[in-house]
Amino acid sequence: MSDKIPLDADHGSVGKQFQPDGKVGSTAQQVGGPFDKEGAVGKQFTKDGAIGGTGQAAAEQIQGDKKPLFDKDGAIGKQFKGKQEHIPPLGQD
Repeated sequence: MSDKIPLDADHGSVGKQFQPDGKVGSTAQQVGGPFDKEGAVGKQFTKDGAIGGTGQAAAEQIQGDKKPLFDKDGAIGKQFKGKQEHIPPLGQD
């Protein structure tokens, strides 16, 4: 990955600060409890968590590592997958 997007958890200037050894992440580790990387709050900031995952998906999409966000397999588009059923036009039951 030659392009470094600031949000990227592994290489970005912002994203890496949320790692357990980064400035933000290490402070949270010291506080512990819910802010620990495994805690209720802290785990949301990992690259697999709700907050960190969204930032990571955006960074990877910008770098071309992932499908566009609204693609059927993108971070947002895949949330709308479900059972598809045929709905006939009105009056054509």
